[in-house]
Amino acid sequence: TTANKAFHNNDYSRWQHSDGSYTQINSGGLKRYVSGTGKSYFYYTHVGEVNTGSWDEVTISLPTEISGKVGTNYSVAVSIRWFNFENGIDTSWINVAVAQLCVYVDSKTSTSFKISTFKTGINVHEQASSVIEGGMTIQYTIIA
Repeated sequence: TTANKAFHNNDYSRWQHSDGSYTQINSGGLKRYVSGTGKSYFYYTHVGEVNTGSWDEVTISLPTEISGKVGTNYSVAVSIRWFNFENGIDTSWINVAVAQLCVYVDSKTSTSFKISTFKTGINVHEQASSVIEGGMTIQYTIIA
């Protein structure tokens, strides 16, 4: 292994890491080099929210800052912020219901990603099951 070192000149600054890799910044950007191969760092975080109807999937376009620039080299975290029961389900059903609400990233491209949902409800009191037909509010975080 090599010692941690820093090099600076008029063209770039480079930080040598103890594992032999290094990070370099210059007018072209910031890159991490491992075994001589450079990988661009493009740090970007975007938080968004989408309101749903009773759909099962939706495609979200990437923000213009990263669309087409990072390929599929980005991560998306999704969570359910809110959901709604519809179709005349009374509040007593809601009070005893166990709901299964799932949301996940189904596929990614260089310009968009698809969120899929799965929604069911179970009425514990009457042991009947029903699909939750209401909408959901999904929050997502893109990290590139």
